[in-house]
Amino acid sequence: MGGGAAAAAEAIAQANAAPLAQLARVNLVGLRDGRFYLLETLRAFALEQLTAADQLAATQQAHAHYYAQLTQEVFAGLLGEEQGVWMPRALADQDNFLAALRWALAAGMEAAVAIAGNLWWFWYRRSPVCPWGRELLTAALQLPSTDLSRRARANGLASFCLELGDYAANLTYHEEGLALRRQQRPPGHLDCAA
Repeated sequence: MGGGAAAAAEAIAQANAAPLAQLARVNLVGLRDGRFYLLETLRAFALEQLTAADQLAATQQAHAHYYAQLTQEVFAGLLGEEQGVWMPRALADQDNFLAALRWALAAGMEAAVAIAGNLWWFWYRRSPVCPWGRELLTAALQLPSTDLSRRARANGLASFCLELGDYAANLTYHEEGLALRRQQRPPGHLDCAA
């Protein structure tokens, strides 16, 4: 997998950077470009230990919440002037984003909504014909959420559908996004979408 930054290890597993660096020095944890990696044998052992201690679900939930927060930064960064900085950051954590999203979707967690709603632009920029991007956005759209988050996902799905040539679905999702936008508009407000 893609490993993680020390901040992620600290937030999810309360691991400090100094012990992680010591583990890296004795080759029990990989360290490359400021990211820590578990060897596959240690990953399997850690999963066994978390399961035995009945901590796997709590750890997965902490992982999903951490990466849901990070996707907010990624989304804002990819829309801003520092896209060249944020795209490599997002690519480095792509495996973590997908693992967090898939777990949150399976658990029906609200974090899935945030992750998918924040990542659609990243996925679209990477490959507008990405089939799993559309699949994950569709799954997240089925979960209850705020209208703003639902609108972001509907607009993201519309973009994917357009690139895939699914014009009927594109229109459906754009209409949903427009209806949600109109619901959120303050009374008496006029705009070009009205």
